Amino acid sequence: MGRYVRLYRLFVKYSLMRAMMYKEDFLIWSAVMVGWFILTIIFYQVLFANVSEVAGWTKAELLILQGYYFVFDFILWGVLWPNMKQLPIKINKGELDYDLIRPISAQFMLSFRELDLDNANEVILGVATIIYGLRLGQIHPGVVETLLAIMTVVAAIVFIYAFYFISICIAFWFDRIENLHYFFPSFRHLWKQPQSFYSGWLRWILTIIVPITLVTTLPTEWLLMRLPWKETIFLIVFSLVALWFSRWFFKVALRRYSSASS
Repeated sequence: MGRYVRLYRLFVKYSLMRAMMYKEDFLIWSAVMVGWFILTIIFYQVLFANVSEVAGWTKAELLILQGYYFVFDFILWGVLWPNMKQLPIKINKGELDYDLIRPISAQFMLSFRELDLDNANEVILGVATIIYGLRLGQIHPGVVETLLAIMTVVAAIVFIYAFYFISICIAFWFDRIENLHYFFPSFRHLWKQPQSFYSGWLRWILTIIVPITLVTTLPTEWLLMRLPWKETIFLIVFSLVALWFSRWFFKVALRRYSSASS
């Protein structure tokens, strides 16, 4: 585990150096993120101009959830997407050999080697939005609730990674599919709203079959001290099973791989 941590630190270091080589791009994306933050605040100002709640959620509570959305958006686009978009290309060209012969996990190398830090400010803006929402609603979660919120964030990240990686591994069977790396990110808007916004069979699917709605809802509910124990345990178990399945699925998918030399 230690060498993977050290290796990932090197990935972050080199990605940061690369980002600093193109400071203009970094500054432009930073300005874009600030613009999104301002537009988000304006949107909620307008939305709650004449109402105090929307589907049982107050302005402060939805701002907290929106803050988590910003954080997960960076995880998706800044941490995972730069690597996921390369995997189908390598599969199609038969260029996975170099990753497969390394004395470390090929899945780790293929999943986390590159980072796009241009929109890293999303994390800062996300945390700022969460803090603003807490202060606006005069919400004061305790240490336990805060730690459990962080735990659900970690579980949600594991879930996002596992399902994204599984969806990309489909390229081993259908290597001519274009833009496969955009398939899973297209579902991110589903966790932009709280779970209670959905109803009927759609809510059941997005909670039990693929718990996308729990990604932002659970950490928000912990900060709101609603104590969603059952949903939290379910998400943690589901995420661990999904992670295990992603490793198994990758090994099965590799049987379909043919290198350029072969």
